Amino acid sequence: MKLFYSISLVLLYTSTSLAQFGQIENGGFEDWSNSHLYDTPVDWTSIDEVAFYGINTITQSTDAHHGSYSLRIEGALIGTDTLMGYVYHGVSGPSGPTAGLPYSDNFEAVNLQYKCDLPPGDTLFMLFIRYSGGNIVQWNSMPVAYGTYNSWTSGLLYVGNTAQDSLFFGFILGNPNYTSLPSPGAWALIDNIQFFSSSVTVTPPANYSFENWTSAYTEVPSSWHSTNELLSGVGIENANQTTDAYTGNYAVELSTILSGSDTIGAVLSKGVIDYFAAIPIGSVPYSGSPTMFNGFYKYSPVNGAQSGIQVEFFEAGNTIGNIWEPFTAQSSFTEFNTPISLTGTPDSVLISTYSGQNPGSVLILDDLSFSGGNVGLDEFATMTTNIYPNPANEKVMIKTQGVYNYEIMSLSGCSISNGSNLIGITKIDLSHLSVGTYIIRISNNKSIETHKLTVN
Repeated sequence: MKLFYSISLVLLYTSTSLAQFGQIENGGFEDWSNSHLYDTPVDWTSIDEVAFYGINTITQSTDAHHGSYSLRIEGALIGTDTLMGYVYHGVSGPSGPTAGLPYSDNFEAVNLQYKCDLPPGDTLFMLFIRYSGGNIVQWNSMPVAYGTYNSWTSGLLYVGNTAQDSLFFGFILGNPNYTSLPSPGAWALIDNIQFFSSSVTVTPPANYSFENWTSAYTEVPSSWHSTNELLSGVGIENANQTTDAYTGNYAVELSTILSGSDTIGAVLSKGVIDYFAAIPIGSVPYSGSPTMFNGFYKYSPVNGAQSGIQVEFFEAGNTIGNIWEPFTAQSSFTEFNTPISLTGTPDSVLISTYSGQNPGSVLILDDLSFSGGNVGLDEFATMTTNIYPNPANEKVMIKTQGVYNYEIMSLSGCSISNGSNLIGITKIDLSHLSVGTYIIRISNNKSIETHKLTVN
């Protein structure tokens, strides 16, 4: 059940709470942000929209021949596979182009400006299809550019003057019949596409100079990474913000879904997720030597689905601590407290969790934290005002300068304990408090500070 206090108090403890040394940043999933996926030119369709693999092959460039922008198309390496960058006007399906966009002007040539750096064997192609009454009346695959051109170069392509009522055309780095793939890193810039009839320009294609772009984003908990950053490009998000939280306003909800015939489980991690790497989930820098990993979860597995959370600590690339906390079916928030045993001093940590292997399984996580060891000690020693440990169990210590008072309150505003005219470090007994979240208010004759305290 969510707990609320007055708006002013919530704002106070949200804005004045301090991240502790060695703690899990945004472990309560209160902070969310938009993660940028890709940019795509308006009125065009790109590979990044059709099948986003976490790497951009179509990007906006400020190196322009006309206006402010051009389009950059490139080849990219995904694991051991190479992506063919492409962009097009028209309609395409799993087997290729299926229809054009309305266009009825007569023209016989296409002219565009390009720059490129294409190694031997790499070519920028234009795919050009005219339709009339829904039928293909002309199909051309034409090379546009190859080699290296560091200045803007005009590419003039003669396509004949067959009449049409709709038009499909686009550009691909590599053969459009998929007989060859581009080299990773091969690239071309395209700008200022014009149609000509007898050397006279006719109506150009929409957004012919790539001036208008739109961006795709997905929402993720700040400082975390999720499957959304890969799947949102194809309209799937299975790691989402939920108001069903143990404390605060939000938690994270991970769902295993069925997309067509594919089962897609949600992954959440501290490090970047790269499904094509030998080790798909990376670690992040970390300092601290905790002795306990804490958190709260709900889990609704389907057909025996299994889930849990892994924490692995590293020193100079070597594992010095590794824990796995399995999650069982729980309809209400359940706490876990997992001991941590370290054989060295961590310099990085991997934290990852998974919603389970069967569609319909849902995992909710909140208030992940480290405790014990030296977690919080550095800050406790150096900050003017601090609270340690937090989360706490049977006792908590307050340290500040000068003479001060403290008061512990429930989130509903009831006073639980207090002290006045204190100096230095004060140890407070918490053994009589129930598990949950409380507020500590520290004051002197000049100011008031409000902090959140978790008792477990």
